Amino acid sequence: MNLKRSNSFTKCSELITITGDDLKSLVQPSKDFIPRIIFKDIIDYIEDTDIKRLLELYGLRRTGKTILMLQAIDYLLSKGVSSDDIIYIECTNNCSAYDLLKFLKSRKYKYIFIDEITKAHDFYVYIASICTVTFGIKTIIAGTDSLYFYLSRSEMYGRYEKLSTTFISYKDWCIINNKNLSILNYIQNAGILGNYYNVDYYLDDAISNNIRDSLDNILPFIRDSDCQKLSGLIEMYPRIVIKITENFNNLFIKEVIKSNYESSLSMGFTNENRLSKSDKKLLNSIIEESLNLNFKNDDIDRDTLKYLEQLLYELDFYKEFDERILYNDNIEKRKRNLQLQPVIRYSQYIKSLDLVESKLNLFGVSRESFNNEYLPKIEGELLEQVILNHASTAYDKRYYDLFTYKEKESGAEIDLVILNKLYGDCILVEIKRSDSLDKRYFRWLSDENVLKNIKYHFNVTTILKKVILYKGETRSLDKLGVECINIEEFLLNLDKWKVNDGFRENHYFCKN
Repeated sequence: MNLKRSNSFTKCSELITITGDDLKSLVQPSKDFIPRIIFKDIIDYIEDTDIKRLLELYGLRRTGKTILMLQAIDYLLSKGVSSDDIIYIECTNNCSAYDLLKFLKSRKYKYIFIDEITKAHDFYVYIASICTVTFGIKTIIAGTDSLYFYLSRSEMYGRYEKLSTTFISYKDWCIINNKNLSILNYIQNAGILGNYYNVDYYLDDAISNNIRDSLDNILPFIRDSDCQKLSGLIEMYPRIVIKITENFNNLFIKEVIKSNYESSLSMGFTNENRLSKSDKKLLNSIIEESLNLNFKNDDIDRDTLKYLEQLLYELDFYKEFDERILYNDNIEKRKRNLQLQPVIRYSQYIKSLDLVESKLNLFGVSRESFNNEYLPKIEGELLEQVILNHASTAYDKRYYDLFTYKEKESGAEIDLVILNKLYGDCILVEIKRSDSLDKRYFRWLSDENVLKNIKYHFNVTTILKKVILYKGETRSLDKLGVECINIEEFLLNLDKWKVNDGFRENHYFCKN
């Protein structure tokens, strides 16, 4: 955000400090934006007299950190807090955290807001002292390079609260846009606030540059044993970051296409009789080649690559979700990747599909027929990821275990199991892209063997609910013991499911 200077703005080294009457001009642009849901968490922090530590706002770029800070300042002014008791500090390029520390020591404020703090080249060295100096003062810090926060958390240990801005829920997305939007609109657009030329540019700016700048900043301060690995990482970061994000996404494309193309051919997607076994083998190889799935990373150190993948998780680019797979009467535990910003995956899927389509013309597959066949599957998978992301964000892991359940032998799958660990109660959820109901949707929810296996292997005492989330109207099918809930309605009212106690009394409303 570019700040308009006035004569009363103070410049301390490379710090822009704003206090007094000029705060009213500073916060004016933030009034054009509807506060995000997490704004309440910021206000709770400000008003909680028991919290003495600073609050760290972290998250990918263009997720509203600066606007949230300005809205918090505006809230304080509206509550009658003197503008002289509040200061907003913006760190600029080449500023020093040491100068910031000296400035904070020499002045007394009740509320301190420090933006772009990770631009301070010596942030790692002085952040612990800054935490100490601001102890007991309501202080909120934010920075563009959120990874730098993560790499510096050992220095901040026990001195801060944290609040991520990356995940923008469906309800939040509707609030931000001041209207109810379709879940498909959310999938295609949600996750980035503000305009970017394209998603590839955002990946380069918000992900690649974030990692490069953070590693550049921290390299002088870390152990010698880590220097070589990180130096090599910085040198090759643009190619690797984009390749990893594409590879994660393209592996899904491969799974969708290869698992469905045989059945698609027999359904008349193209003329099966025209494809010999060698043709089908060629088709698979074309798909893999088009999606760059033969990337072997031969020129990249495996430990370095694994470290970079971990950094993508710390950036909130991905999160993990549990899978439980029943095989030979044993439960195998796995992890699956969920992306917090659906627009990134959707855009990369479309890009990958475009590459594949152009290669498949020789099989007589039209662009339209290809999209008609596979795009709904892509959207369906993303819809499932959206639900899993929301559920895992809503439920406290101290009380609940959330996972996808699969059986290898029977092929059964329950998209989401919500298990209360205190009572042994659970909810079973199937997620469907359709706006109408099909008897196939009820298959595993009514399969006695599946229900028996879930109860036995996860110590379930009672299956409280069996739910189908879909795009149609919310209604209860009492004879089948199933609640059919509109996905958008479910996401807008997720707080009705978000409880830590009284799980047995948590009844979602249904229209009969």
